[in-house]
Amino acid sequence: MAVQLQDGHVVESVIMRYKSPQGSRATLCVSSQVGCAMGCTFCATGTMGIRGNLSSGEILEQIVHANHILAAEAMERRRITSSIAVPVVAGSAVGEQVHVGEDAEMTNGDDNNKVLVEEEAEEESEGTKENVQNRRQEKKKRRRRKKTKQDYQSHDLVRNVVFMGMGEPLNNYDNVIAACRGLTDCRRWNLRHGRVTVSTVGVTPKIRKLTQDLPEVALALSLHAPNQEARSAIVPAAKAYHI
Repeated sequence: MAVQLQDGHVVESVIMRYKSPQGSRATLCVSSQVGCAMGCTFCATGTMGIRGNLSSGEILEQIVHANHILAAEAMERRRITSSIAVPVVAGSAVGEQVHVGEDAEMTNGDDNNKVLVEEEAEEESEGTKENVQNRRQEKKKRRRRKKTKQDYQSHDLVRNVVFMGMGEPLNNYDNVIAACRGLTDCRRWNLRHGRVTVSTVGVTPKIRKLTQDLPEVALALSLHAPNQEARSAIVPAAKAYHI
């Protein structure tokens, strides 16, 4: 995601989407500077040199744009899901309608089958076959809507923010700290403290200051090499800041 700032400079942010059995989430990698003064030989941003610092508002602006993108994507997925016509085929024995495709996947598994069998037995004793089929189809639709909501609702907003984009965050210390406080402020983004991570190549005086000013924010240290000699060869700043 490219974001144009008020002065015309462009910075990059990256939306990272994750989906697992435990749920879905979106993480945003944000930039804190235009260019970078650290000069790491493997980093494209390092070849630009430093062109300016982002204000705290410009850092937070990246989260606003990302949230708009995620919300629009979620709305489009829901629109598509709700418009999908579920095909049906006639049952071979009693003319019963059987759902296939997406609904069929939702009824896979021993637990789901057991519940459906129990519900069908109860329903057949309560009404006509036509009413039973109508109620059964309605319940399956409700299950599908519930599954869709669970799958996509956590993608509607950014849940994690990492300062791993353009620039060295600790070289723009005051604005990065202000942005972090905005992200964890319960009246604004209200992210849990562990969901905000500041990454650095090792500006050690600012690392110590960060632990005092904002101890609840996570810190990521980019080593890039197993020892000081190798690190100094590819990270010029390592000559001044030994780890």
